[in-house]
Amino acid sequence: MKVHSDKNPTAFTVEKQPKHPGYCLVRFYENAEPYEAENYTGWQYDEYHLELADRPGLQEYVQNHYNELLQEAKGGPSEVERLRADLDYIMLLEGF
Repeated sequence: MKVHSDKNPTAFTVEKQPKHPGYCLVRFYENAEPYEAENYTGWQYDEYHLELADRPGLQEYVQNHYNELLQEAKGGPSEVERLRADLDYIMLLEGF
């Protein structure tokens, strides 16, 4: 979804969900570019959301699994799911 903001976003943020205890909302930001309208100057970018269980080191986990989680937030298969599907296909071709 296209979003407008006064600030250039980082790659992602992690926020606790007060209405859903024990979970965090991870927001991913892509394609940030300066944006100008008649009465507004700021940034425009794509934003994707993913809700994950809160746990120690969640920020680092998201950083280490960024590509996979971003794909999941976009609604597509994660990197692990794609690799698993490729492996299943190879095994099928080889008769396993």
